[in-house]
Amino acid sequence: MNQLLSVFNSILPISEEEQMFMKQHLFIENLKKGEVYCEKDKICKKIGFVLEGVFKVMKIDSEGNEYIPYFTSEGHFAVAMESFSDKTPSDESVMAVTDATVVTITNKAFDLFEKEITNFSKIVHLLKEKAFFEKFN
Repeated sequence: MNQLLSVFNSILPISEEEQMFMKQHLFIENLKKGEVYCEKDKICKKIGFVLEGVFKVMKIDSEGNEYIPYFTSEGHFAVAMESFSDKTPSDESVMAVTDATVVTITNKAFDLFEKEITNFSKIVHLLKEKAFFEKFN
């Protein structure tokens, strides 16, 4: 959990009190190789900060062929972002390629953090921006 909080703090400061509050709403998940973290056609209700392991994001093209637009690994996030943000069924799935460990933020905790943590919304915006640029470079 401290790794995730360090990432947040490297962008904008989060007070000790706010960090303690966040720790109460975060949890560690261990996934086995091949386990799905976010499922296609379902609403993605969590974001995982990858502590260990690799995930692949899978989509299906108009001809029904499965493809992998990108992988994500330690220090990055495993999430079907559009589904999570818009609360709509996902057009992609996120699956562990290796055994993996993530710090999970549920959508309920995420909404709570946006209300209670001073810089959280700005941090998320900047992280999304960074991820967007990384994805297309």
